[in-house]
Amino acid sequence: TTGPTAARIQTAAQSEVILARPSDYWIDVIDAGRHFRLADVQTAAGQGDDEGERVGAVIAALMRCADLAAADATIVLDDGDDGVLAMARGFWAAGAGRGDFAAPSLAALAPALPLRTGDGDDENAAFLVGDGPDAAKRKLKKSFCEPGTVSPNPPLELARRLVEDGLVAALSVSRAPENGGDAAYGPSDLGKLVDDFRSEALHPGDLKPAVVAALKDSVLAASAAGAAYPEAKADAACLKALAKRLAKAKK
Repeated sequence: TTGPTAARIQTAAQSEVILARPSDYWIDVIDAGRHFRLADVQTAAGQGDDEGERVGAVIAALMRCADLAAADATIVLDDGDDGVLAMARGFWAAGAGRGDFAAPSLAALAPALPLRTGDGDDENAAFLVGDGPDAAKRKLKKSFCEPGTVSPNPPLELARRLVEDGLVAALSVSRAPENGGDAAYGPSDLGKLVDDFRSEALHPGDLKPAVVAALKDSVLAASAAGAAYPEAKADAACLKALAKRLAKAKK
């Protein structure tokens, strides 16, 4: 992505950006292999039971470092539990790679961010890469958002992350004058956003539409742009199946 608004988002297939500069890509992979200790890469990638899987995981982790530069990424979406992604960004942040690529900012917004503590088999319980803008209202509709409760509160957390990570410049809330009037919460207003919801000055009925609009203009706009690729539908199905397996594994 090249910016926080839908008009500035660019989407490309990974294969396309790799093949555009193959020499640079594999040099980046080699440099990453020189930079990290094997044990650190194994820890980030996780260890499987099969030796072939373990070797493949290490190579894939090093390729992740090159992926960021190949895509010329400026923002990377992360769920905070992706050791390989953190390792890849750290590689560029440390200045270990080519000098013509700067480390992208790390947005803590997960591709599969839980919307409520419900059944993992319910595809509406999370946003997934591949969801289009129309998914925002549908999936947020049943998301837990009790008046005055700031934790757990997935819509409130989504709002905070969207602004904090620069995916939208501000969360714009539209309200009637008798309900407080319109409001905008920028990066310096996130404490007030939480306080307003806690005090019920900001109601779920006003917060959710604001989050829906912000999602449509940022993350889901980028996600929908990928639908033009031939493999998009099959990839989306795989992601949904994976999300279900992971949800069941946590129970």
